[in-house]
Amino acid sequence: MKKEKQRWNLNHELQCYKICVCNLSIPYDLHRIAQHQSCDIFKNPPIVLHLVDIYNVIEAFRENGLNTLEPQSEVSVARLETLVSSLYHNLNKRLPTAQQVPVDSKASLLLNWLLAAYTTDNSGKIKVFSIKVALATMCAGKLVDKLR
Repeated sequence: MKKEKQRWNLNHELQCYKICVCNLSIPYDLHRIAQHQSCDIFKNPPIVLHLVDIYNVIEAFRENGLNTLEPQSEVSVARLETLVSSLYHNLNKRLPTAQQVPVDSKASLLLNWLLAAYTTDNSGKIKVFSIKVALATMCAGKLVDKLR
């Protein structure tokens, strides 16, 4: 059986949340969202970028040659996928074997989230500055280091 990549359906979750907020007579969706958040987010964080240090993000940008690009230039999905995968591969090099994360599923979740958050015209391209801001915001590190 072929293993399918997990996809985080941001639009569905937001739609359920909007329905719940606007019409409180639908308790099932609210309960489902609360249960989903408590199970997935707190027990098994979906993206685990809190384990990635800001210096590892900078190193991944350098490895993939994104540090030389202008902030307004756009990056293709293939290049973004390489960047995200290298983040998780480097993370697994630092973690003990028992705590390693599944690279494919975590990279897929982060990639889909970045695409959903930062592409508006479905061109499949994201600005370098948007990637830097998103990853720097979600990773671990001191605020002073992130603002450099």
